[in-house]
Amino acid sequence: MQPERTVSIYSLPSREAVQALHRVELEVQDLEETLVDVMMQFDGRSLTPGQARTALSNVEARAQKLEVEGIDNVYTGELNSGKAQAKSDKKDLLKRLEDLYSVLEKSFREIKVAETAA
Repeated sequence: MQPERTVSIYSLPSREAVQALHRVELEVQDLEETLVDVMMQFDGRSLTPGQARTALSNVEARAQKLEVEGIDNVYTGELNSGKAQAKSDKKDLLKRLEDLYSVLEKSFREIKVAETAA
């Protein structure tokens, strides 16, 4: 998603939708980075299983809130000039969140295995 290149040709509602989705993209990127950081700290024994689980639960909660309030709240039905871009951006962001949830599930399982082995 690169709305800054094409935003100027959109109507105001389309521009606002594309910009809102760009802000969501930055938040999704932060969640992805936080997840990687938490698991690196857990693997390096800087975080206990409980601390890692709590941190990942926070990532999951933020992701769910972002999906509902950040992505689902951007309506594309009434858009014209930016409709295709906004729909594409929403689809990409939902896919990234789906991938994030998959990695979260895997990470929670890793933590549980580590706890069981300890």
